[in-house]
Amino acid sequence: MLRTFAPATTVPPELVFEATEYTTGIDTWSMGCVFAEMLLGEPLFPGESGVDQMFQIINLLGTPSPTEIKAMSPNYSQMRLPDIAPTPLSTKLARSPKAAIDLLSKILRYDPTQRLDPFGCLAHPYFDELRQTGFTLPNNTRLPDLFNFTESELKIMRERGIQDIMIPISLRPQFGLEPLQEGTNVRQQ
Repeated sequence: MLRTFAPATTVPPELVFEATEYTTGIDTWSMGCVFAEMLLGEPLFPGESGVDQMFQIINLLGTPSPTEIKAMSPNYSQMRLPDIAPTPLSTKLARSPKAAIDLLSKILRYDPTQRLDPFGCLAHPYFDELRQTGFTLPNNTRLPDLFNFTESELKIMRERGIQDIMIPISLRPQFGLEPLQEGTNVRQQ
């Protein structure tokens, strides 16, 4: 079993199911829990123990299927789970932007291979506003340099076909990309 130092409220279900392989899906789940807590002002899955944590998760996401349990931990079969239907995230996060709920719905999945990875999260429409020319924080402060991508990151973006989404239109020339007009919908290209 993997040991974790994450707060109990961000522990992904595969750790409760005694997964033996550490993947980025574990970190992505935890990041999603922190993001949800920022939206809610409280933990999404408040739990005192692994079992309590799992029941909190099931109460929102519903009972995982046998296939999802196998994806979390192929050798695990000890826990009996109640048969609970999922609750829409929009019910729990009623005051949150739709794009935030959509992002969380793609992160908080039982099967770690079905979760968005970090690049998928950053390319999600929830973050499009940050890529707009002239975007400032609510106090009119400019953003720090968020787009100082490394060569390996640029390579991954090219391979996945997301560089047009990830790189703001105003910064395209500095990355050797063809200029686009402001207002171009890079998601429809």
